This record gives sequence, structure tokens and C-alpha cells, in this order.
Amino acid sequence: ARWATLWSTSPRFQHIQCIDPLAIKRSFLKLTSSYSKRLTGLLIGLRTRHLLLNQHLFRLTKTESPHCPHCLQTEETIHHFLFECPQYIAARHVMSRALGRKSTSLSHVLSDSDAITHLVRYVNQTHRLKSTLGDISMPT
Repeated sequence: ARWATLWSTSPRFQHIQCIDPLAIKRSFLKLTSSYSKRLTGLLIGLRTRHLLLNQHLFRLTKTESPHCPHCLQTEETIHHFLFECPQYIAARHVMSRALGRKSTSLSHVLSDSDAITHLVRYVNQTHRLKSTLGDISMPT
């Protein structure tokens, strides 16, 4: 009970609740039960904003700038990486065609099993996370 009280007052709780209100419930465990560790790690990193993109690395003092390596005046956030960076427009177009209007909903992309397949394809096509996560296998 104490943990639940502390967690519900955490700023991370509010962020994760926006993405998936059932994130720490059985729904996330059920969603990821057949996924590889790399894919589950990717989803957790995207949900918690602890993915090795420059904004997060800068907070950890592991890089000199929080900016995108392609858009020098824009911070490399998860939203920027997934939905805005012009460097990845071709891969994003493939995802947009497959998911339609929901392709710009972070909540949908991280919570829907069909959308996660397209997310994995996008991440693999961009090669942005390859040095840390390698190639992520498609969900089964």
C-alpha cells in the first residue's frame, strides 16, 4: 500500500498514465509476455523516457548536447524521434500508411500489438538505436 501511494504521487506515474493507464497492471505483462527482452526494453524505455536518445543522455551527462544529430536546434526527444525528425521521414511514412491517423498517437503506438509491429519496423529502419539495442526482432 505504501508503494502504491508513493508511486501515484510520482511525476513518472503521471507520464506513464497518459501513455497507458494500465501500464503497471497485467495488460502490459500480457502484451509483452511473448516479446524478446530487447523489444520489451524498447517499450519500457519509450514509456519511461529513459531511451538512449540525446535528451536522456544529456541529462545523464553522457553527451554534450540534448539536440538531435540531424536537427541541430531541436532536442532529441522520444516524440521528435518517432514523429518529427525529417531524417526518418521515409520510415515514418511506412508506419503512417499502415496505422493511419493513430500513427501519431504515442499511446496507441506503445500499447497496441499491431502498432508495435510497425514501431519495431520503424526503429529498425532508422538504425538510430542499433548501437545500443541491436536489431529488434518482430513480435510474435
